Amino acid sequence: MQGVSWVPVVFVMAYVLSSMMGMLNIPWTLTAEMFPTDIRSLGHGAVISVGYLFMFANIQSYLWLQDLLGGAAQLQWFYATVALLSSVFVYLMLPETRNKKLADIQPYFETSWLYFMHSRAVASQNAPV
Repeated sequence: MQGVSWVPVVFVMAYVLSSMMGMLNIPWTLTAEMFPTDIRSLGHGAVISVGYLFMFANIQSYLWLQDLLGGAAQLQWFYATVALLSSVFVYLMLPETRNKKLADIQPYFETSWLYFMHSRAVASQNAPV
């Protein structure tokens, strides 16, 4: 097994790369668009602090969860399930903000909690009669 010492390094780098392109950057990006300018710094600090607390709890609970679920493979399936559910959550709850100003986004957060239904309601209101 002398020739495969590079395999863990490659997989760790692949994990870091994929997490940076995936869900990991959502809290940092979303807070810039979600909070009004007068409380943005306080809200951003609170969200990032809670995110780091969740990361710490996840790392600290790894061995306990591995024992609870019956092994590393089951724990990875658990994490995959959580990632899939997170993707569904993001699709249903977060609005599309591309090419929109903060003033266009804020009414969504004031009146809606489910973007999927909100986007359909807005589309039906804007449909020609």
